[in-house]
Amino acid sequence: MAFQDFIVRHKGTLTNLLVYFLASVVPMVLNIVSMPLFSCYLSAEDFAVVGFYSSLSLLFAPLISFYLLHNYMRSYFQCDEKGREQLHVETTQLLVYFSAVLAVVSVALIWGYQNWFNRNSRIAVLPYAPYAMFYLSAAGLLNLKLTQLKMQKKSLPYFVYNSVNAVLTVGFSVFFVMLGGGSAGKLGGVFLGGFLLFGYFLWDAREYLFRKMQWGSIRRMLVFCFPLMLAAMLGFFSNGYDKVFLERHISLKELGYYSVGVSISHFLYVFSDAISSTFSPDIYESVAKKDFRRCSYFVLLKIVLTTLIVIPFVVFAPLIVNLLTAWKYQKAIPFCVITAFSSVTASLYYSLSQITIAMNHNKIPLLTRIAGSCLTIGMFYVLIQKWGTYGAAWGVVLNFLVYFLCNFLFLGITLLRERAHKKFSTPLPAVLDLKEKCTGCGACVAACPAKCLELKFDKDGFWRPALTLPDACKQCGLCAAACPVLSPLTDLPASEEGEFYSYQAKSETVLRESSSGGVFTLLAEKVLAENGIVFGCAFNYALGIPEYTDTDHVALSELRKSKYVESKTGQIFREVRKQLLQNRRVLFCGTPCHIQGLRKYLGNDFANPCLTTVDFVCHGVPSARNFRSYAGKGLTAVDFRYKDFAVKNRGWKDYCLKMEYASGKICYTSVYASPFMIAYGNSFGLRETCYSCCRVLHSAADFTIGDFWGQAKLHPENQDNRGCSVVVIHSARGGDLWRECAPAEYGNVEKLPLPAVRYFLHDRHVPSSLQRRERLFRLAVRIFSFLPAITLFCPKTVIGRAFKKKLKSLYEK
Repeated sequence: MAFQDFIVRHKGTLTNLLVYFLASVVPMVLNIVSMPLFSCYLSAEDFAVVGFYSSLSLLFAPLISFYLLHNYMRSYFQCDEKGREQLHVETTQLLVYFSAVLAVVSVALIWGYQNWFNRNSRIAVLPYAPYAMFYLSAAGLLNLKLTQLKMQKKSLPYFVYNSVNAVLTVGFSVFFVMLGGGSAGKLGGVFLGGFLLFGYFLWDAREYLFRKMQWGSIRRMLVFCFPLMLAAMLGFFSNGYDKVFLERHISLKELGYYSVGVSISHFLYVFSDAISSTFSPDIYESVAKKDFRRCSYFVLLKIVLTTLIVIPFVVFAPLIVNLLTAWKYQKAIPFCVITAFSSVTASLYYSLSQITIAMNHNKIPLLTRIAGSCLTIGMFYVLIQKWGTYGAAWGVVLNFLVYFLCNFLFLGITLLRERAHKKFSTPLPAVLDLKEKCTGCGACVAACPAKCLELKFDKDGFWRPALTLPDACKQCGLCAAACPVLSPLTDLPASEEGEFYSYQAKSETVLRESSSGGVFTLLAEKVLAENGIVFGCAFNYALGIPEYTDTDHVALSELRKSKYVESKTGQIFREVRKQLLQNRRVLFCGTPCHIQGLRKYLGNDFANPCLTTVDFVCHGVPSARNFRSYAGKGLTAVDFRYKDFAVKNRGWKDYCLKMEYASGKICYTSVYASPFMIAYGNSFGLRETCYSCCRVLHSAADFTIGDFWGQAKLHPENQDNRGCSVVVIHSARGGDLWRECAPAEYGNVEKLPLPAVRYFLHDRHVPSSLQRRERLFRLAVRIFSFLPAITLFCPKTVIGRAFKKKLKSLYEK
């Protein structure tokens, strides 16, 4: 009864196993039937040539197929129907175009090896190498179709295609060998049969060949497959290097006997492949669903079934070899018996390799192959030197155990590392895993009640949260709730909402000490006049970075002007809440990202009428590390927008970067000649989120302020080069403060229509298409530092403008 229940439960699996087994039996039967014919018409030297190029096929097959089918199997269960179709299209195109080129490269490499490194070889290159390599390329579409059918568990069509392939390849091989073609006829017949099927599948997939390639997806596919391809090529040392090594040390006749014995034992691979074809989809699916108990069950079943097939084969090996070779190659029996056990060890290793790939650890097979190949080469050298062909046969069996142990070791180390990392990152998985999506606003740091989070520099010099006290984390989730990326604001105003004004202060001093028209000073002085407090950014020269502070600690003049470096928020949000709880009027000025972080942190307290927030038209935040590298040591003062109305071309539109040092040195550099400002203007060295930011006029603040560069076009008569601000009022709270400030009393104010603002205050965010260029720039900064990197990426801009500046200074002298 239990047996019947087992049959009912596993009826589908057993049916597929039977059909896959029959699909493997057909080629095996054909090879068995044709083996006596080959033995009669082929000499031992011919078998040596066929065995030699069969071994080289093991080396070049991964290169030509590029392990694309493993990527196909890995991605199949992770895609929907549309994604699977696109995956099939991309894999088809690569197997047709890419594999053909790599087949030509493979033939050239074999020719180079035989003519430069193995000149004494007794085996020719032509026509054998083209037959062997182009068959591998032609078989790509067939293997893709068989893989697709396996993943869909359609065993009957799989049986048909596999059987047709076996009939064609074996049939043409027998035909050409009986005509006296020898080893060339054997390899040429296999190629012709594969090429006919290639033509059929090429016609069937013709609609896929001309679809537009998605280069990003193909690049990711090739990147994933590259280490697997290298790892598989290194597998040549486990299942092909023996014949290449023996070819240099023994006669071709003896190599022929060895090749015959190994090739007959490889009939067992037909059974193991059938078993693997049955359970591979289940293994990949189990790993994808993280059901490792079920996965272990299928792996154990594969190994047991393979062993049950190997044992009777070993017992009857003498009879099998004599029948298949017409009693001409009895010397091949010992090699057949020994290498038969390699099916068990290979099944053990490849099962673990499949699990590793399914777990997306595609670099581990490469490391396994590298370490295992080094050990295998040494092992083959010792075994062959001491025991000759018998040592080579045992090396074939043992090398799979070497690979298995290496894979097991590397996978264990990787899982232990992931477990240790997971242990420390589980308290805040969402916040710490944001990576390039993090804006560095610091809301999570301020919201953490245990104070176990801290803003720290990443490798590119940007602020990111780091878990400094993992044991103190209570997993309360307040940090994630305060993050504006994980829970974005949905009630931001549209660009058509709000009031728009231009403003220019009447005071010369205010204009000179402000970035543009002095509107921040107008708002700040109004709040300070009511015993309020203003929060903004000031430079910390001891650390060489700007950071948020307030007017209780620094003068208002320190908060004026733009700081073209990312600022650290620290615990400033907590201080804002503290001041609001005391009913003190607060003005907070920061980037749009920081305003959103403050709003998420304060929650309902953000609606407090005592709070007014101001952001600005932000082009992006440069790296603090790049600025410190550019400015150097000893900096005591910096003015990014130094203006001198008394000097020609030193006003609002041609401002300077002024830096003072402890030595007394003062440097004035035009914005058009400063490498740091050139990098900023060309969008180099900005935070990742800046390349996709579009918060201009979609702000969470009450005010948005910025340079109104369109003043000269609207009012050419007012072109005084002293600066003008644009003011966008987003909320009623902002409108109340604006009217309280009485701006017309302290400056020139004009209400602007929306079309004018749209035209002159365009969205300043950096196109996302620059992200790839930015990655290269960051890599150059890490290697060479900031100045060489920006000179490399903007050579004409940096060198040319610096040269013009030098000529101008010489002319003025």
